[in-house]
Amino acid sequence: SGLLAVLEDLVDAAYSANKAHVLSRANRRLEVLRHLWRLALELRVIPLKRYEHGIKMMDDLGRQIGGWLKSQARA
Repeated sequence: SGLLAVLEDLVDAAYSANKAHVLSRANRRLEVLRHLWRLALELRVIPLKRYEHGIKMMDDLGRQIGGWLKSQARA
């Protein structure tokens, strides 16, 4: 699944010498998931409450990835 791929990227980044590349890939995959999640709402596959919870979790994860990317840019 998409979230599993993001998790794999985050684990890879923890052990990678080129963290920025792996984190960027995780961020792109997360963006695709956000679009798919929105599409699921529009197609009424998921209810609004579930969408809101999921998008909040994805936004939080995106902020964490972004912070990690910024720290790599400074290093």
